[in-house]
Amino acid sequence: RKDDPIVSAMLTPQVDVKTGRTLSWGLGLALAEPEWFFHWGANPGFRSLFVGSRQRGEAVLVLTDGDGGMQAAAAAVRQSFGDLPLLDFPMLYPDD
Repeated sequence: RKDDPIVSAMLTPQVDVKTGRTLSWGLGLALAEPEWFFHWGANPGFRSLFVGSRQRGEAVLVLTDGDGGMQAAAAAVRQSFGDLPLLDFPMLYPDD
């Protein structure tokens, strides 16, 4: 629901990210202003990416079982939403 106060609190910027981007942290989610929220996981052998838009009422969740899985996850997001600048966020692609 677009008027849910809990979701609104989660999607309210709490901490600015100083990377030359319009990124901030909400409560448990990264926020790419003005529309997108996302979260990712990067453990050895596994990668995951969740990207959504409250305005559109749509989201994509990709879970992979490989160290190179973030490239596949980003491709799935691009197929759904286009080439979002948040997909270039360096923390999505750790070296480990």
